[in-house]
Amino acid sequence: MDVKFESQGTQLTGSFRRPEPGRKGGGPYPAVAFVDGSGPAERDDWDDEAEVLAGAGFASLAWDKPGVGGSGGDWRDQSLQDRAAEALAAVACLAAQEDVDPARIVLLGGSQGGWVAPLAASMSPTVAGVISLSGPGVSPYQQEAYRVEAMLRHAGVAEEQIAEAMAFFHHRATRLRRGDDLEEVLAEQLAHRDAPWFPALGDDGVVEHLAFMARIYDYDPAPALERVTCPLLAIWGQRDIYVPVAASAERFAAALGRAGNGSFRLEVVPDADHGLRLPATGDDERGPRIPDLMDMIVTWLRRALPPRAGRG
Repeated sequence: MDVKFESQGTQLTGSFRRPEPGRKGGGPYPAVAFVDGSGPAERDDWDDEAEVLAGAGFASLAWDKPGVGGSGGDWRDQSLQDRAAEALAAVACLAAQEDVDPARIVLLGGSQGGWVAPLAASMSPTVAGVISLSGPGVSPYQQEAYRVEAMLRHAGVAEEQIAEAMAFFHHRATRLRRGDDLEEVLAEQLAHRDAPWFPALGDDGVVEHLAFMARIYDYDPAPALERVTCPLLAIWGQRDIYVPVAASAERFAAALGRAGNGSFRLEVVPDADHGLRLPATGDDERGPRIPDLMDMIVTWLRRALPPRAGRG
């Protein structure tokens, strides 16, 4: 069912899904709000996960990012704090739906959503739990530095070219932090378009993306994690070349420990990548999703969101 809700003056369009009527146990149902990763994203991206959750007795909400599909605004104008406010607006939208238990709503964030979901949970006690899939525990600047170097090395680019790429990456970051004219920063970047490392910069070569990066680069996720006391599940793939997994898991554990959170679980899956997929075989361009990923999520959700006394 299509729903509309508002965040900071922007109207967003989403898809609300509840378990089939007559399902054993009935409502009110616990629910999951999906928080997208980076770039443009549509609600349909979560269809498979929403279907599995509905079959397991969970309602869910996915929505088009600002400026995508049926949503107004422009995601490139946001900060991570704006995205967190949007996630909380989605929680409020879910809480208002018939047959949803407003006290049992979890945020599930993937990749960049792994910064957003804990930040939103740190801002409101209405979030009953957080799931982070391949979420970074370091700043966007540190994550991007890791990604550029790891992608180039994975692609077999020569070490001297990697060194050149990283020198430019850090130089560009200095200019972004300094507030230099973005058109000039972009022009300097485009002058390297023939370099073998240029595509790894990954910002589509437009000013709006540079502005978004400058806005979020130095966000530190630790203070938000230190305020997360609800149950939290974080899953990473050991082969991730987008996110520094070991450093992220270590920072999650340390920050949640400082929060006094006794209800968190951190999992690193061997052989899985950033998309939590296993190595490709045969002619497949990408491998299969971890076979038991949704089982892991559903099992954790049932433990984190037990039915309240006297409720379904």
